[in-house]
Amino acid sequence: MPGTQTVEFSRPLSVEEVPVEGQEVALEADEEERAALAGRLGLDGLKSLTAYLKVDGWQSGGLHVSGSLAAEAEQTCVVTLDPVERRYEETVERYYLPAGSLVEEDGEEAVVDAESGEEPDVIAGGHIDLGELVAETLALVIDPYPRKPGASVAEIYPDLAGADGEDTGKKNPFAVLERLKKEMPSGGAKE
Repeated sequence: MPGTQTVEFSRPLSVEEVPVEGQEVALEADEEERAALAGRLGLDGLKSLTAYLKVDGWQSGGLHVSGSLAAEAEQTCVVTLDPVERRYEETVERYYLPAGSLVEEDGEEAVVDAESGEEPDVIAGGHIDLGELVAETLALVIDPYPRKPGASVAEIYPDLAGADGEDTGKKNPFAVLERLKKEMPSGGAKE
């Protein structure tokens, strides 16, 4: 079907199956899912991905999902191009409401005060996808510029010394002009 998005790590949950007292869910991505998700997120590899979530009812027909995720990712150091292994641990929280509940009677979108400050997601077809929620949360916490411990731009690329905020000890080439400006009788101002 054209325009269909492939979800690499899908764990659909029917809203109707969530008990009144809530439900705890443990998720773990298998090898195939981790490989596909690593490709989507631009990682060299994803050694593990697990999540522990609590799903509770929220407002009229809505859901609140909270919990945590843990992932071990393989990335490439932006300085040395060596492999870097990173561990990510993050809190997961999302609110969901049925599609019609986000629109008021006059057709305007309702303002929903979710405790997270974010607008709730829409429950599509009576289901939410906990796997996609975990994948989206992981995507937001991945370091886009990972560095190997101790990696320094100045050591590898001396011409770029100071690029990563290090004090190189080199003098600014314009310091001489600044000194000359101060020595001028008018302080460098045009007369």
